[in-house]
Parts: sequence; structure tokens; C-alpha cells
Amino acid sequence: MKLISVTAIGICVISMAAICSGQSSDRQDSVADRALQEYKSGQYEAAERDCREIVKQNPSNILAQIYLGQSLYMQKKYAESVAPFEKARELEASGMKLNSTQHRIVLDQLVIAYGIGGNLKKVHALLDDAIRQDPDYPLNYYNLALQTSPRRFSTRTTSLKASRCPIPARMIRFKIMCTMPTSLS
Repeated sequence: MKLISVTAIGICVISMAAICSGQSSDRQDSVADRALQEYKSGQYEAAERDCREIVKQNPSNILAQIYLGQSLYMQKKYAESVAPFEKARELEASGMKLNSTQHRIVLDQLVIAYGIGGNLKKVHALLDDAIRQDPDYPLNYYNLALQTSPRRFSTRTTSLKASRCPIPARMIRFKIMCTMPTSLS
């Protein structure tokens, strides 16, 4: 029986369907390209540094916020990853668009970061809202099950056997295909 891993979403690279607004200088484009390459090659500390530079110049760059959060998350800096993920959610709420996969990844990572940090009230509130808005997404239920599990969230890879998950197995069998965006600008 296959195990489903919540942290697999963290490894998944975010796809880009929308182009962020604003023009970048050649230097910013260079930093963005470098940040993407660093992220792709697993150099998360370097990607974090470059993403911080991008968001310092343009805090409204939603993809740079997400990549900053992902870079921190992949370094197990869960508490630090919350701020850029929350900023991405704020930007999305203000009208910047993410596709459904990007939206789900941001929410999944945010829920796990809050859960590992012990802020289970925030986890529950996020998941209640997510389930109302996206009732067909199985990881919302999976994450909710983790939150109510005695094991809760941990810094180790967290997984449940499909038979222990409170949703039908057919809903668990899914695959999110992600591709790397070509630009953070």
C-alpha cells in the first residue's frame, strides 16, 4: 500500500499560469533566473538569498514570495516560511492570480508550517476555509486528519496509510503535475 506524503508537495515545483505584473531591470531578471536555477538544483539557502533580494525590490512579486517561502520551507525553517506564504495569500486576495495548483501548494505548505510550529488553531481555521472553498481536494482532509491525529505534524516526513485517511481511497489517488516557471518577474 502506497504512503501519501504531505511533504511531497513541498518538493513539487510551482507551475506558472499567470505572469506577475511589473517590469524588472536586467539585474532583477538575472537574480530571478539565478534564484530559479538555485531552487531547481536544491541550493535553497542561495535561492532564499536571491528571493529575498527580489521581494525587497518588489514585495508584490507573488511568485518570488512563494519561492522564498518554499526555499525557507525546504531548509526546515518552517516558522520563517509562514510570512512569505501569507504574503502570497494576501497578494492573491488583492487580485493577483494563482492557478489552482499554485494556490493549493501555498495553502498546503502554510498549513504544515503552522502545524509544525504548533499553531493548531490557525491550521484548523485555514483548513476549515479550504474545505469550504475546495471540497474536492483530498489533501485538505488529509491535513485535517493530521491535525487531529495524536502524532500531529512533525519535522519528519509525515504520512498516513491510505486506509487510515478519513476520505475514500479513490480521492487519494491523484497526481499533481508541476512545472517550473520560466521567470519570477
